[in-house]
Amino acid sequence: MAVIRQRKRNIALAMVIGLMLGAVPFALFSIHTYIRAGEIKEELHSVKGEISSRKLRYMYILKNNKQKGDEILHTDLMKCEIYCSSEMPEPASANDLVGKKLKLNTAKMSIINSNMVYKDNISDDVRLHEYSFLDLHDEISEGSYIDIRITFPNGEDYIVAEHKKVMNRKDSSLCVYVTEEEILLMSSAKVDLDTFDGTKVYAILYARDYQLPASKNYPANEYVCELADWDPNIIKKVFTEEGRLKRKTLEQNMADFLSGKTSD
Repeated sequence: MAVIRQRKRNIALAMVIGLMLGAVPFALFSIHTYIRAGEIKEELHSVKGEISSRKLRYMYILKNNKQKGDEILHTDLMKCEIYCSSEMPEPASANDLVGKKLKLNTAKMSIINSNMVYKDNISDDVRLHEYSFLDLHDEISEGSYIDIRITFPNGEDYIVAEHKKVMNRKDSSLCVYVTEEEILLMSSAKVDLDTFDGTKVYAILYARDYQLPASKNYPANEYVCELADWDPNIIKKVFTEEGRLKRKTLEQNMADFLSGKTSD
């Protein structure tokens, strides 16, 4: 009988130990679940706060693939809604985009912002002109952006027209849009080219199409005015007092250079 009672005690003790061992992981699981539930509650509260702070805004995406230099039309844009942080800058409106040109190739469904476009200002006096007296290298092609420069045999070098897009190229000639002022300057450059042996009028490429343009600094030949009936306003703009002084210095430098070359 004593043996039977001892066995019963052992069985009861084993059951108690088993229950206790089973309760430990359950308790640990319960504690972990409680802690995680608290963390989830905090995360939900944070997310709700973030959502409530977000603002519904409208953005525009492209309906089709577009190439750099393409003008954006109303029909190219599709309006979409997006929730974003109130700290985010205001997205571009349709008025900020339509009529402007893309700086780079842009895929369909891309969101468009103001940094991706630029305005191509064309004044009323702009005309398409072909020039065949420029020194061109092979890398210059249709769509390239160039500065047109003039270099004299004494090493002086000037910008005649800046940031011109090549609309067409045929062998040694190209077509660009130019203003009345630039037409006058190009005519002056042609006269200098024919007057001073060793002078070269050439085109130089921009590294990127959307780089800021250089500033023209070529002092035009005032005798060019005698060749055509130029707009008096253009004459005043081109032939400033500073420009006349620079031209006088240029011609004196060329005279000294050529006389020195002759004496040699």
